[in-house]
Amino acid sequence: MCQTDPGGAGWHRRKAERRSCRPRRAAARRNSLAVGRTSHVLDVCCGSGGPALAIIQRSGCRLTGIDRENAAIAYAQAQASSRGVADRATFAVVDCGGPLPFEDRSFDGLVCVDAILHLRDRFGTLREWARLLRDKGRVAFTDVAVITGEIAKSELDIRTTSGFFLFVPPGLNEAAIGAAGLIVLRVDDRTAGVAEIGARMHAARIRHAAVLEREEGSDGFRRRQDLYTIATDLAKSRRLSRFLYVAEKSDLP
Repeated sequence: MCQTDPGGAGWHRRKAERRSCRPRRAAARRNSLAVGRTSHVLDVCCGSGGPALAIIQRSGCRLTGIDRENAAIAYAQAQASSRGVADRATFAVVDCGGPLPFEDRSFDGLVCVDAILHLRDRFGTLREWARLLRDKGRVAFTDVAVITGEIAKSELDIRTTSGFFLFVPPGLNEAAIGAAGLIVLRVDDRTAGVAEIGARMHAARIRHAAVLEREEGSDGFRRRQDLYTIATDLAKSRRLSRFLYVAEKSDLP
């Protein structure tokens, strides 16, 4: 899963697009998880590992990243080695949509950047994440598919070209967090960043249109430009919003 793409279209981005992703990668470096060198963090749907490696380098924690894409995991592990943090980073191919292959209370923190919308059971997902957290452990996730206005089906059709999407109304994530036995610490509106990223992506791709059209074909290039146009418009008009949720597992029995 991709953490830097408003369309959630997969982990791999070309150089023209990756340059435009830096604001969101910078956001991932903020230590919402309150972790340090003795902590173990799980990154769910880690993609190619950009935010995961930023977390390791900022906090010094140990981190396990999981994703269903073999190529993404291979790339993330290679990047960990090249950055000198392979001793603190483990990446594995795992289906993130069901029960995860870890013991109860295995992690001090859990992060999922812009990928929870691809997981089919929101309440079940949060319960599974809560199971994996130690007492006072934190989960931080972003959801880029919270419906906060009127959206036409034609707009959703363009927005969801890359596979399964789960759109939710305001308040549902907070309800799922509470039902999992977690305590909401913070909910931040990060929608403006989606509009900025979408516009940057669109502009960057225009600058490299000749190369991208050769790789994607004219129709593929046009469809992806339409995706960024719609993503930008939905975010600017506050009809489809992105929120950051930070929650904590209670240490009470």
